[in-house]
Amino acid sequence: MVSKVSVGTAELELLRLWDFIYFMDFPLLAFLLYKKCIQLDKRPFRFHSSVAITALSALLFSANLFLAEIERPDLLSLGFSNYYIVRALSLPAFLGYSANQSYSANKERAKASETDLQPITDYIQEHSAKPKPDYFGLAKGKNVIYLHLESFQQFLLDYKLNIDGTKHEVTHFLNSLYHSQSTLAFSNIFNQVKAGKTSDAETMLETGLFGLDQGSFMVN
Repeated sequence: MVSKVSVGTAELELLRLWDFIYFMDFPLLAFLLYKKCIQLDKRPFRFHSSVAITALSALLFSANLFLAEIERPDLLSLGFSNYYIVRALSLPAFLGYSANQSYSANKERAKASETDLQPITDYIQEHSAKPKPDYFGLAKGKNVIYLHLESFQQFLLDYKLNIDGTKHEVTHFLNSLYHSQSTLAFSNIFNQVKAGKTSDAETMLETGLFGLDQGSFMVN
């Protein structure tokens, strides 16, 4: 049985009582204004002061962005994790970044049409490879387990490290799996991910979909 949950219901389930502390300043300020404990300053702000404060704010934000780019190069162009953007630039800056990303995505989606898929369909039909009879249906009725290792290179398999004149296997367990008769191993694999890195690799492995030219497939 599949249960249907609306987006609004799902968002409410994510809220906790402690989350409302973020909104406490609004009723508090309203109460203080009502009791006249604080008053609004209605004096006009000087033009030169406005320019100076705006310039100082832009300078501080640019410095913050520069330091964030040093820690995480291509922070905004890669866009593989919203967590790092919020941590480096704060929540208001992330909201502006997210709004721009949503606008760009909606603009591209509005220009899309069904005819855009025709060249892709033609290419797939022209270059489609038939299943090899030696492997097709080989795992039917079996449990299939795949290993996805982060930043692992092919040369580490069967590699032996020389320690005090004695060679030791670096990946003993993986070597046993690699050479097992129950294992299918493919070494002729090419990197087909870009900004998304790990998440794009997982998407490609599990669904056959490629990553995006900019940003993470899973995030965008």
